Amino acid sequence: MSLEKHIKLSQEAENILLKIQKEKGFSSINRTLEFIITDYENNCNVAETVSKKVSEDLSKVLTRIRLGTNTADVNSQIIIELLNAIVYQFNVAPMTTQMDETTAVKISRQSIKDKIAGFKQRKDNKAGR
Repeated sequence: MSLEKHIKLSQEAENILLKIQKEKGFSSINRTLEFIITDYENNCNVAETVSKKVSEDLSKVLTRIRLGTNTADVNSQIIIELLNAIVYQFNVAPMTTQMDETTAVKISRQSIKDKIAGFKQRKDNKAGR
């Protein structure tokens, strides 16, 4: 069943229709309009599907980040509590690494940098396979 409709278009809209008609090789403006309308519906479905897939993938990544952050936060809190107990027990005077960085801190920093570099290297090796 075909419906007959009379429409008014701006010059810009007509230019776009003619451009699409030429690009797609359609024989009429009617066919071009039908294509645009059905293509719009298809694009909405594709956009919805892509949006759901991206949301699912991001959800997995964000969950991993959230869990990692929670673990780091818990570990940081434990370390703070333990250090506070040591400082209290031995009545240690306040000092920051900006005042004087001990050899133990320097070695620890380097150890962590090396460990992170090792993790990154393994990740890069897995990605290269």
